[in-house]
Amino acid sequence: MYLYGLVHRSAIEDLKRLPIAGIANDLVWIESGDLAAIVEPGFPVQACAVSEQALIDAIVIHDRVLLSAFAVTTVLPLRFGTEFANDSALLNHLQTQQSTYLKALNLLESKAEVSLKLFAEQAELPPIPANLKGRDYFMAKKEQAQQQQLMQQSFDLDRNALMTILQDQNIQVFTKSTDHYLLLCDRDCNLQLHLNSWQSQNQSQNQWNWQLSELLPPYHFAAEMLTLIA
Repeated sequence: MYLYGLVHRSAIEDLKRLPIAGIANDLVWIESGDLAAIVEPGFPVQACAVSEQALIDAIVIHDRVLLSAFAVTTVLPLRFGTEFANDSALLNHLQTQQSTYLKALNLLESKAEVSLKLFAEQAELPPIPANLKGRDYFMAKKEQAQQQQLMQQSFDLDRNALMTILQDQNIQVFTKSTDHYLLLCDRDCNLQLHLNSWQSQNQSQNQWNWQLSELLPPYHFAAEMLTLIA
């Protein structure tokens, strides 16, 4: 039994109205206490091993199912490839982990994950004159490196200022890379407003652009949260 994610049991009727199907079969809901699991019976994950395209298609559908569920209710997304031998094994797991999963769902109530990418407009440093030789060339090269370092330090200060603004708004931040962040925020949070405020208060006068994703199920934060509360 292939498992997509978990929701509150009370959300099942809303989910049943959604025109969504699984990777190869229709979806069903396995209920346990106050939990319900979004499940696709009869689909083994190893079926994706036939080709790279089959794997990509399956991942896309996995995300589509979770996005559809997320559009109408709080969902605890599970990693692609999560499966159980049968419904009895799944029910036993849900019963054993019920408290942990319900805590995670409650913590994620009305929350969404958003991808934020920052783009700094970097000033072009003047080139080293071609006629410099020996010590003069070395000193010019050293000065250029120092200017580059100062520029990067300025960017770091800007990033830190942004993180402070976001955390003051109770927005959790997961850093993927220097200028790529995943944010866990309220669904109605105005991230654009906070970013504009950061830009207007920016004392360094650096210019930044950014890209925000749509509201997403809390893919990354769900896994971290389950680890912390288990």
